[in-house]
Amino acid sequence: KLESLVLRCAYLGSGCSATLSLAELPSHEQNCVYAFVRCEYCSVKVSRRQLSTHHSLCRNFPVSQKRRKENDHNILNLEDIHPPPQHPKKRSSKTRLCVDTTA
Repeated sequence: KLESLVLRCAYLGSGCSATLSLAELPSHEQNCVYAFVRCEYCSVKVSRRQLSTHHSLCRNFPVSQKRRKENDHNILNLEDIHPPPQHPKKRSSKTRLCVDTTA
């Protein structure tokens, strides 16, 4: 009988070790924590179990939704995670002399 077949989750290669009946498989795979989903803010694909961690680093994730612990004075600034692009520094007209001090 097909109902008595025991199958592995399609996300076995991503770490899921679930073995389920044919009837249980579709529901499990739809909600499997190892399934890949797209971040709704930047469209990057991550496993469902890593989505929360991704959101804490995602530059498009709304700041107002960042999880912050009460009384935590070490709140990470978005610029610390994703620094803004650096513009090339203008070269100084001064000549610099490099001296090897290891000799």
